[in-house]
Amino acid sequence: MDVRWDQALDSLEMDRQAIIDCAERLRASLASLKSDSRKIKDLATGEAYAGLFSELLLAVDRVKNEPLSEDLRSSIADEIIEVCSHYGLESVLCDETVNLHEHEIVGLIKTDDAFKDGKVARVERDGYRIGGRLLRPARVVVFRHEED
Repeated sequence: MDVRWDQALDSLEMDRQAIIDCAERLRASLASLKSDSRKIKDLATGEAYAGLFSELLLAVDRVKNEPLSEDLRSSIADEIIEVCSHYGLESVLCDETVNLHEHEIVGLIKTDDAFKDGKVARVERDGYRIGGRLLRPARVVVFRHEED
């Protein structure tokens, strides 16, 4: 066989493979678009939140039908946070050091211990984030070192 024919056949084979690769990428893009379209439809019709709402309504039923003791109030709050965590809600950590990106300082407590300076003394209100986005900062009271 002539060298030119071999080169022409090799070129055609490379073109055929490029077309197959392109078709595969288009199929994957179409599948992704269909998935995104379903998600948008679910959001528009409320279906995306049906599971969340069903679970939260159980907590609402408890509030309406049971006497509200402090233990019940705490239990319901914990239940709601747990349900929301199934949908991506995360608590803001308030372990020790203040993080001004996630904490709102609402008070200071004087201390003579320099080690405690800038550390969280207590949490007044929990903070939450979802998908890396801060929904609300944690409100914290912070130790402030003051020398005598």
